[in-house]
Amino acid sequence: MVTVLIGKRLKTPGKIKLRFGIWNVRTLTGKEVELVEEMRKRKIQLMGLSEVKKKGSGSVELKDGYVMVYSGVVMQSRAKEGVGVVMTPEAFNKVSDWQAINSRIMTVDLDLELKVTYVQVYAPTEDSNVQDKEEFYLSLNAVLEGVCSRGRQVIVGGDMNARIGNDCEHSHGVMGPYAGEQIKNSNGERLLEFGVDNNLLIGNTWFNHKRIHQITFEAEGRAAKSIIDYFMYSAEMRRRVTDVKVIRGAELDTDHRLVVMDLRMKVPVKEREKRYSRVHVQKLESPQVQELYHQNIEEEFRTLPEDIRDLDALWEEIKNRLLRAAEVSCGRKIVNTKHKRTKWWNDHVKELVKKKKDAWRKYLASGSEEDRAIYIQYRRQVKKEVREAKAKTWEEFGQNLEEKYNKDNKIFWKMVKGLRGRRVKEVRSIRNGDGILVSEQKDVLEAWRRYYEEKLCC
Repeated sequence: MVTVLIGKRLKTPGKIKLRFGIWNVRTLTGKEVELVEEMRKRKIQLMGLSEVKKKGSGSVELKDGYVMVYSGVVMQSRAKEGVGVVMTPEAFNKVSDWQAINSRIMTVDLDLELKVTYVQVYAPTEDSNVQDKEEFYLSLNAVLEGVCSRGRQVIVGGDMNARIGNDCEHSHGVMGPYAGEQIKNSNGERLLEFGVDNNLLIGNTWFNHKRIHQITFEAEGRAAKSIIDYFMYSAEMRRRVTDVKVIRGAELDTDHRLVVMDLRMKVPVKEREKRYSRVHVQKLESPQVQELYHQNIEEEFRTLPEDIRDLDALWEEIKNRLLRAAEVSCGRKIVNTKHKRTKWWNDHVKELVKKKKDAWRKYLASGSEEDRAIYIQYRRQVKKEVREAKAKTWEEFGQNLEEKYNKDNKIFWKMVKGLRGRRVKEVRSIRNGDGILVSEQKDVLEAWRRYYEEKLCC
């Protein structure tokens, strides 16, 4: 396949585009559905998040089967920092392992056309003490050393809190010719050194864009603008990466901009949704439907043949008539076993979020204080409405749960079980005899074989 270089962005005819994103969200609470909608709109398969401000580590299913894995502070601490990765259902099916390193670093192993490990980070700020910065980069270098020892390509993304300047001639090949600003700080020096040590390229600097599509951070109400969120990747992947840019129109109530990276890789195939229909038995709670069901049963059994002597055949006939009466009385409903519904995301909240995003785009276009004030007003209103909608949803759920406990124990336990959400795919990994973490099935089985072989031989 011929690759054509056009305006420093690689255009490859007929090749499917895979898109990663990074965003410092300044807390994810109450924004989960908006994030999924932005990912869908921007056709992003994997989104790395900084400052999710969650405690502990784990995985959670979001709207429409999207899955987030995250790594936060210890449970005893105040919620701060935290990193996460949100994936489409198709991308999550390509995950072979993920590791929560600490509240600033996590990794996700993806088996795509290449074996790629995505590393999501949130670096200490420029004002942080030197010890915190050194510990962060020591941990990050150790992570990359382990990834490279397994023969995997690396993509690092996140809020690096670093300004790297534009001196590409003395960057030892890490920086491209399109860096967006002149200022370099100590964090920038550390980031460049990290890139040199690990043979990484800083993707933001290799593609020619207007400055407005390079700035990743803009302090609200101030003139402060900078580039501090980056994608970095193994030098061997330079022909796979076709573009890195900022999408200004994306909005999530944060002073950071969404940064996307396009890769010349096949997008994971979407699985066909597993749906089936079943009798809507919940309608039997209505006295009118109960009466109709009794009438239909009487009608069905009035015509039951009396000459059936075989017990199996008799049971089959009775079963079919019971089901037919239930279907006529209650109807059927389509069940989607895969996707989680978010009940608080109602039409009113959707409309307010839409108005907020429209106000954001208008403010971006005009830059006027009046439009900024309108955007802030909508932003506050959305926060309030989301908080109230969530509270109302939980209140209604609690009342419904109490009612089911008193009237229908089976439905009650089904609802309790549903609180845990869909069980997301577990990734099993183990360290082999050499201390290397392996996650592929054949390597895990080989590690266990050697372990028991040594035990039994002793």
